[in-house]
Amino acid sequence: MIVTVGLVLLIISYVGIILLSFEFYDEYDDKLYLIVGILFIFHVVSLIFSLGIATPVLGAVAWALTYSALSNTVRKLRRSQYSSQI
Repeated sequence: MIVTVGLVLLIISYVGIILLSFEFYDEYDDKLYLIVGILFIFHVVSLIFSLGIATPVLGAVAWALTYSALSNTVRKLRRSQYSSQI
């Protein structure tokens, strides 16, 4: 019972991350966000159907690409902020 509740909450949180990555793709036009969203979709599907080794690998790659995409976005925003101050 408690494992089922935990799995449902995990899937709900991943759906939020997927929606957020697609929103960031629309807002900042960075293809990494689109790739991250698709990888998280595959990750959730592999969680639901217990596809073995694919689950942790997809999760790790998706989180690493999320970190990379967010650092690129922060760098671009800082650059645009500094150029507007000059």
